[in-house]
Amino acid sequence: MEIQYLKEFIQLAEIESYADAAEKMYISQSSLFKHIKMLENELGVSLFEKKGKHIKLGEYGQIFLSYALQIVELDNNCKKKIQSKLEIREQRIRIWTNYHLGDLAVAFHTQHEEYLMDIRHGEFYPKQVNNVVESRAFDLYFLCDISEVMDSLICMPYVHERMVLAVNKEHPLANRECVTIQDIKDENFILFHDYGTADGKYNPHNNFFTEAGFVPKSNIKVERGPEIVNLVQKNFGVAILSGRILDKKAHDNIAIIELEPKYNYSVWCCYHKDKELSHGAELLIDFCRKQDTNE
Repeated sequence: MEIQYLKEFIQLAEIESYADAAEKMYISQSSLFKHIKMLENELGVSLFEKKGKHIKLGEYGQIFLSYALQIVELDNNCKKKIQSKLEIREQRIRIWTNYHLGDLAVAFHTQHEEYLMDIRHGEFYPKQVNNVVESRAFDLYFLCDISEVMDSLICMPYVHERMVLAVNKEHPLANRECVTIQDIKDENFILFHDYGTADGKYNPHNNFFTEAGFVPKSNIKVERGPEIVNLVQKNFGVAILSGRILDKKAHDNIAIIELEPKYNYSVWCCYHKDKELSHGAELLIDFCRKQDTNE
């Protein structure tokens, strides 16, 4: 008994039309009719009865439907389990993140070069994060905001980022060791493009302004951190950035100033509560626990 024929039978039972069911499954009506006939011949009974221009399940069809659903579900579960075992044995760690993981990848590779870190980057949109998590296509997730996914994932803190003010060294604030909100509220800020949108997108850099309680002045918004750094170098404005984005040696004409009070955000390493982890993913989790990741 072909599993595919069972799936076609289930669709036909739901739609009650050979033409509509065949169109939905992208097969010809003749093929669908032939496959149903083969099931009926194998069972020795008719599964459908005519109902005007449509069809409906007959007495035997109703009995067979419950078993067909169970068989298809068992088949799907079996394939998922086998695929899961294959992925566990594969020396690949599938990671989705909306945070930069370059330093982690390099450090982990020095100790475990046999593993491939397959890292996919995404946005901060909660809806996108939810869709990715629900797909269950990844072993680990490194997330800046876990408020929408805490119920389905186990989350542990990976890093606590400190935010700093970046200004050109010609800026009047460049010689300050620290600044307050009052000191910078009238500055022209270079922002990430999503600031001020109403779509629920979360960005920890721009979230600083929400928590600080003021709307920044700005005449430019950009996509990525390096673009902001480049504009600060050109004295086009100031920026609130992660301390890790800024390398003092690489940007000699940028002054890095601490914020008072301090503003930090956490990045979380997460994995599914009910999904068996690969050995590589377990190694990476243990590696993260041992890292000194506080800024």
